[in-house]
Amino acid sequence: MKRLYSNYPEYEFEGIAEKAEEMGLSLSAFQRYCVMVYMSENTPCHDFMSMGFYDSISMRVNKIKVGETFTVADLFPDEWEHFDKSQKMIMAKRLVKFSKNNPHICHVYQSEPGKTTVYLRESGMWGSTFHGMGWKRFY
Repeated sequence: MKRLYSNYPEYEFEGIAEKAEEMGLSLSAFQRYCVMVYMSENTPCHDFMSMGFYDSISMRVNKIKVGETFTVADLFPDEWEHFDKSQKMIMAKRLVKFSKNNPHICHVYQSEPGKTTVYLRESGMWGSTFHGMGWKRFY
């Protein structure tokens, strides 16, 4: 695989970092996304983005029954085997960000280095409460 390196002035870098964070992407993944979207609507990267996978994490998590455990692959049963390694990592990072921002909906249930992270689907209300800076578990 070939690599590209880019240099940015501080103000551009800060803007790129902010947008990457909003999308839950690393800087390099965000840069790749932007380039592929710009280049062509027929690239695998653009197809991946345009299928709505970035926006569908919350919708797919909400389809999991409360109390069930799941992995990121479980959210994409028909598509997972067709994702490349980069796309799988992007979706895993999106789920991590979603779970950190929404622990009342799902949270890490089991995580070991080098193993697939397992999440637990929460009810969305029971067992959690909002405390100014975010949701806190109270049981």
